[in-house]
Formats: sequence, structure tokens, C-alpha cells
Amino acid sequence: MKKKLSLFLALVLTVGLCLGLGVGAAAADVTTVTAPAGSYVRALVDLPSGETLRDFEVLDGEVAPGATLRAEGEGLALVGTPAQEGTWVVHLSVTTDSGKSELFLEQVIVAADSTPVPTSTPEPEVTDSPAPTAEPTPEPTLAPAPEGRPTITKDPYGETLSENGTAIFVARADDADSIEWYLADNAGGTPVEITQAAQAISGLQVYGQGTQTLTVSGIPGSLNGWQVECRFTGSTGAVAVTNRATITIRSGAMPAPVITLQPEGGDVYAGETITLATRAAIPAEGTLEYQWYSTDTNDMATVRAIDGAKDSTYTPPTEEGTMYYCVGLRNVRGAEESTTAYSRLVEVNCFSTVREHFHDFTGPWHWDELHHWKECTCSARQEEAIHDLQWTVTKKATSKADGERVGVCSVCGFETTEIIPAGANSNSNLIRTLLIVLLVLVAVLLLGGAAFMVMRARGGNSPRPPRSGGYSGTYNAAADEQNRKKSDPDQ
Repeated sequence: MKKKLSLFLALVLTVGLCLGLGVGAAAADVTTVTAPAGSYVRALVDLPSGETLRDFEVLDGEVAPGATLRAEGEGLALVGTPAQEGTWVVHLSVTTDSGKSELFLEQVIVAADSTPVPTSTPEPEVTDSPAPTAEPTPEPTLAPAPEGRPTITKDPYGETLSENGTAIFVARADDADSIEWYLADNAGGTPVEITQAAQAISGLQVYGQGTQTLTVSGIPGSLNGWQVECRFTGSTGAVAVTNRATITIRSGAMPAPVITLQPEGGDVYAGETITLATRAAIPAEGTLEYQWYSTDTNDMATVRAIDGAKDSTYTPPTEEGTMYYCVGLRNVRGAEESTTAYSRLVEVNCFSTVREHFHDFTGPWHWDELHHWKECTCSARQEEAIHDLQWTVTKKATSKADGERVGVCSVCGFETTEIIPAGANSNSNLIRTLLIVLLVLVAVLLLGGAAFMVMRARGGNSPRPPRSGGYSGTYNAAADEQNRKKSDPDQ
């Protein structure tokens, strides 16, 4: 106890010294809660300037044994039954609508019998009997939690936004093995797992299911009054359910932009860059305003605005490590402005090494008018060859009108169309006819020649025909000479 009291005094002295020396623009506040040991306590902790609590974090120190800190309503409360007397100090970081601040919470746990018992004021005329003692109010008894059920330390808060806007819900619990978010309608219906609900609601986008931070974008006006709850499941299957947070759509407010292109993250190696981009539709006349955000954890609740990043695209730095980015868009018209619509949170991994490249030619065919090939992302080519076109006549040419034929490559599927000139078929017919006539003439000549040769061969083996005079038989030279002289009177 003395050690913890010394710690508290040291912290208070440090704060006082900072104030005295003018160090720091804003010193942390100190709040003290006094409670009896062994009795149930529920004490609200004062926040700076009465702001609404958005989140809190324990920086150092500790909470009294048997008690816990949790968000309740719009503030922070110390809840539980302190187990022993003493003094504990915890150093907190709290986030409100105005930003972050720090405070110290001193918990003074006193002995149960040291709490003075109130007595009634004695009546002046009665002096011979003591005044009656008021009976102590019985303290509530906390029902034991089921074995293994997580302990909720933060309930989600309701969100008020413009139509199509974004709501971010945060819930936390100790000893939780799994987290699920649910959406319930405003008519008392059974809550539905929120990613299933998003599939049935046009334009609704959900990110962060299974984590402590849920982001819901593109919320239509029809979801006004709907509620969100978070369910934590422990190691034994016991479930703890948070209070419900209500979605409120501001009536008549400027509608938020509708994001139509989400940014895409990726890996960035030495010598490379990545550009994040977004697009959005404006549901009413106005001007889009952009703001990019970053965080080193995959949690929308921790994003911080990037100075000067107010365009539809953003090129992040390439220092080695992992960062997460998102963009917020607002619709602005004169003095009116919508609430912010946030994109999903994307991961960018930066490496100091050069990207190792392996060719991949498994993609689709590429082609030009003459060739086809497979191409890697690095522009390297493989399997380059001339098209193997298979032609089909789709329109026959006539003597006066052009025809048409279509060629399709049997390898890559490239398709081309060619004109068949008018008269092309007539010329082809003429040539075909001339060839037929020529073949017939050749055939006739061949047949005639063959017949001549046969007849000649047969004539050489037949007997000589008889001369005039009717002689037949053996040749007589003398008789022949005599006949010749008779026919020539001059001899």
C-alpha cells in the first residue's frame, strides 16, 4: 500500500512540477474515487470538459483488485467489488470528440467498517434515549458469470450520420476467442450476422467482421433506427453480448457520397511505387472533398489523417514495413456538408529488396493482324507464330457484287474478315471450263493416236492387194515386163 501511495504521490508531484515549470500545454487531470473494500461500487469518472467518451486505453498503473474500468453510456466507470483496502493509481489515455487527453485515476479503497454510519439528528426534547440508527442499504450481489464467458470492457456507441455515410463501431472484451457483429432492425426482429445482412441490403459495405472494430459504409436511409451489437465467445463457448448501438440517419441532411471504386493495397519492392485511388458518386449537387488516412494496425479506430493528402489518389511512402490506408469522402455544398463516407482499410507492404520475377505465360493469347503469342507481365513473349486461319465464305461473290469470307485462327481464336471481289467466281468458272476442254482434247488425241497405231499394226501383216489385171499368185518378172511394154507404145 505504501509503495502504491508513493507511486501516486510521485505522479502528482510530476504533474505539479510540469505545471510549475510551464512544461506542456495541457497537464493530465487527476480524479479520485473512494470506496469500501468488499462492497459493490459503480463510480463514474469525470472526463475533461464533460466530453463524450469514444475510447480509452490504460497507459500504466493498475486498477484496484476486484474492480474494472468500462465504458458506460457516454463516459467511463469504475465497476466491481474491490477485494482489499489500499490505494491504486492508473494512468489513462482517453479519446473524446475533441481528441485525445490523459488523466490519472486514484482509487482509495478503505476498510469496510471505517465508513461512517449515518445517524438521524436527535430531537431537542428527547435526551434520555439515543437516536435510532439508520439501517445500512444492502449492496447488490453480482451474479457469478458463466465459466469461460468473456468480460466486456467496452460497448459500441451509437452513430449519427448522413444517408450513405459510414459508421465505425468499437467493442472490447477480455478472454474472448472469437468476435461476431450482428445487425438488428428497428422492428424488434432477430439480429442477423452483419455480413449476411449486407448481402441483402443494396449498397451496404461491411469491413472488420471478426475484429474489435466494425466499419459499415454506404448506409441507406432505410436503416435509420437499426442497431448493432457485438458477441464475444469464450473458450468454453460461453457468449457475452454488448449493449446495442443505434444507427441514426439525420433527416434532411446532405447525403454522403457513394464510393464506387475502393482503393487496392499490395506489395511494393525497391524501386517501385503504388498509387491508391478511389471514385465516388455524388447523390446530390455538391463537391467531393477527399482525405486520406493511415495507421500501423489493421484497425479503423486508430487511423489518423495524412497532411496534404486531399486528392482522389494517394501515393504512400515506401519505407520498409506494413501500413494501412483508407480514404474519407464528404459531399460539400456551400455551408452544408455531409458526414464522411470511409473506404475500406487496405494493406500496403513495403520491402527493401528487389522483386524476384518468374515468367508466367499462362495468361490469354495476344495477337496482331499476322501473329499470335503468349505474354508475361514483364512483356516477355513465348509461342509466337503466324495465324493458322481457317476460312469460311459467309457471302458468295457474283459478277456484279462483292462477297465475304471470315478467317478464324485455330490456335488463338483471332478472327478477320476479307472481301471477295465481284466476278471472282465467274473467272474461276471460265478457267475451270477451259481446263475441262483442254483435258477432253488431249484425251481425244490420245485415243485417236492409239487407234491409228493399232490399225497400222494390223495393215503390215495383211496380203498385198492384187494389181489391175486380176493377176494373183507368184510374181513373174517376164510377164510383168511384157505388160509394161504394151502399156507404153513408144517402147
